[in-house]
Amino acid sequence: MKNVDKTVKVILAIPAVFFGLFFISDFFVGKTLGVLSFALELFFTLLDLYILAIPFVLVFIIKNSRGRVLFLLIGLFYTFILFVVQKSPQMETARFYHHSKNIALLESLKTEDVSYITFGEVKLIQSEQIRPIVEALNESTWYSPNHERRGKEVSMKISLQNGQEMNFQVSRFYDEDSAALLFTRSRDAGSWADGNAYVPKLPSLLENLGYRLPSDE
Repeated sequence: MKNVDKTVKVILAIPAVFFGLFFISDFFVGKTLGVLSFALELFFTLLDLYILAIPFVLVFIIKNSRGRVLFLLIGLFYTFILFVVQKSPQMETARFYHHSKNIALLESLKTEDVSYITFGEVKLIQSEQIRPIVEALNESTWYSPNHERRGKEVSMKISLQNGQEMNFQVSRFYDEDSAALLFTRSRDAGSWADGNAYVPKLPSLLENLGYRLPSDE
């Protein structure tokens, strides 16, 4: 049983340490950007599967037959809840996939690929209007919200020459020349939220083009 106790402690230590750090960081107002944000998103994407693996791992470690049966039943119950009832692994995996895909698209976006960009009812179609926005979007990075005060969200759409459309909600950070994008994906009722991106200098670029992101909530 000592080996089992040690194994359980190791299994639970990783998420416990992570949640501890995440809980502490939640008291501080500040952006979670780049690699740290990526790690946060990836961790919560894999968390359900990590917890799901625990009873099945214990099945192979425990020598007591009753214990093996018990943890096998627990594992099967978890599997039913996660994949049939809650469906969280499927949803989180899809969300992480689209988040990664959108970040990659923004980083590789080219002016000549864009047909037009809209902000609310404002439509930008000239290349000299599109170019600075595309260059700003190329500098997008992973971002996880953490209590920052942001302005009212505005719908943003990028229509590509190949007919593909990218839809976002964009908001301005208070007292900063930067903005946050919320990736959205249409569904039968409403839309999916597929994560965020941080875009430096976007508000001032838009102001130079005659459009101002709202700073009020």
